[in-house]
Amino acid sequence: DFEEMIDKNFYLIGGSKFFGSGKIIFFLKNNLNYSYENFNFIETQKSNIGIIKKLLKIKKNSKILFQPSISFPAFLRDILIVLFIRYKTNDLTFILCVDICFKNPFLKFRIFRKIFFSNRKVISIASFSQRVEKQISIKPFFEKRDLTISTVNNTFLPLAALHLGYFTRMKGWYKFCDLVKSSTEPIQAFSIGSAKIKNSNLISRNHKILYASNTKNIESSVESISKKFFPCLIFLSNEDFAPLIVLEAGYWGVPIVCIRKTKGEQILSRFLPNNCFIVIDSLDQLFQVKEKLIISRKKMFNFIENFNERTFYKRVLEILD
Repeated sequence: DFEEMIDKNFYLIGGSKFFGSGKIIFFLKNNLNYSYENFNFIETQKSNIGIIKKLLKIKKNSKILFQPSISFPAFLRDILIVLFIRYKTNDLTFILCVDICFKNPFLKFRIFRKIFFSNRKVISIASFSQRVEKQISIKPFFEKRDLTISTVNNTFLPLAALHLGYFTRMKGWYKFCDLVKSSTEPIQAFSIGSAKIKNSNLISRNHKILYASNTKNIESSVESISKKFFPCLIFLSNEDFAPLIVLEAGYWGVPIVCIRKTKGEQILSRFLPNNCFIVIDSLDQLFQVKEKLIISRKKMFNFIENFNERTFYKRVLEILD
């Protein structure tokens, strides 16, 4: 019910999932179907033969929104898809859910970016680490649910450090374990998420593991912790582009913290206003910045309050037009 139906052949090509950046494509798939009379979706997470069969059926002069994977080896498939699309139509727009150089050394060079994107519009929800000619940044997609966490009165409670999401090196979990262990002033730490822990020696006595398979379960665990602690998300990811878990945490009233001169600081700087997170040198410093945590938490919540699915979707339609 966003817009009147548009009489045009439209193809969305990308990877649709129930989590991470795949949520964006999943959302667009479900809504573009109501905006375009002749809507088609080509899932890139399935077999290459199935993709080729669907690409062959694309009608000439169709409108296309394509989400490339960027990372190798999937980028080789992206190149073939782009070549095929250009043969069929000039009406191509890209939407990127990862950084322009994510596991791709070639796109660090301007000439390769120019060849691949060929002066087409590129929609993104965060700033890229390298310049792209026609990048259009829009406010992130964020799926709001009824808020069950009450955070108004927990600032007087003891601080707790949180890791949310996968327990992997890429997501900064190993670094989180090291910080908790090496902290001079012991702090209660919680890791909430999924993935097998291969090395239990990483976990100290004041570090509790809570398994959660989805966002709803993570929210439930954060709610329980918030009754006894004032929790802060320690963001240490090495690879994220527009980390939705940061928006989730901010919406739950959890302040966002990163360590100075880390990849996590670079990621947040490209994704959020500077007053929505704080930068510290070590975990011990967390105890000295409680007032800043309270202020940044409020700024972050206000920032997220401006997001809604309808605004995101209308902006995408405007760019496609």
